[in-house]
Amino acid sequence: MTENKLFCFVISVACYASAGKTGLSVFIPLQASKPDWLVWMVVFLGCLFVGIDWGLAFGIGLSILIQLGHITFPEIRVLGRIPATAIFRRVITAFTDAMSDKM
Repeated sequence: MTENKLFCFVISVACYASAGKTGLSVFIPLQASKPDWLVWMVVFLGCLFVGIDWGLAFGIGLSILIQLGHITFPEIRVLGRIPATAIFRRVITAFTDAMSDKM
């Protein structure tokens, strides 16, 4: 059992080290989305310490909870039209050219 954990650790280090050379940003935590990275770490650590069945179950459960959070608390954005165009962009403080259409 100890050899399997050591093998998984060596493989994860090799994937992390080769991520920059291959252009895969999936293995670099700062370039992946935070919820995805959290699910990957829960699955990895769950499989490493508890077992494959429970690790995958934890990951699936966490994925479902994250999706329920997105459904329960949706992000509402106010769009504004750029003058003299048909392009709509999100109205934020850095985007001063947008005008929100009020009806």
